[in-house]
Amino acid sequence: MTGGIDLSVGSMLFLAAAIESSRAFVSAPAGVVFAAIAVTGLLMGLVNGVAIALTRVPALIVTLASMQVFRGAGGQSPVSRTSISPRICEASAPAASSAFPLRSCSPP
Repeated sequence: MTGGIDLSVGSMLFLAAAIESSRAFVSAPAGVVFAAIAVTGLLMGLVNGVAIALTRVPALIVTLASMQVFRGAGGQSPVSRTSISPRICEASAPAASSAFPLRSCSPP
C-alpha cells in the first residue's frame, strides 16, 4: 500500500473484456472464461506491482505506461474491431428484431 494512484484500471478492464469476447472463449464454459480473466487481471496487477517495487518509479508513471500497453493489447484483439459478440446477439435476438434495434448482429 504505497498510496499511489492506479491509472491502468480502465485499460485492464478493456483488455479483460477483449479476452472474454475473443473467439477462443465464445463457446467456452463460463468458469473457464472467468478463470482466464481472473488470471489475466492478476498478472496485470503483478506486472504493475513488481515494476513499482523494483524500479522505484512512482506508481503514477508506471500505471500510466501500463495503461497504454494494456489498451494497445486490448485493441489488437480481432473481436474488438467487430460490432457485437455472437453471444450477445444470441441473447438479444428478440431485441434485435424490435422496431428500434440498437445494432445489427450481422457481420459487417
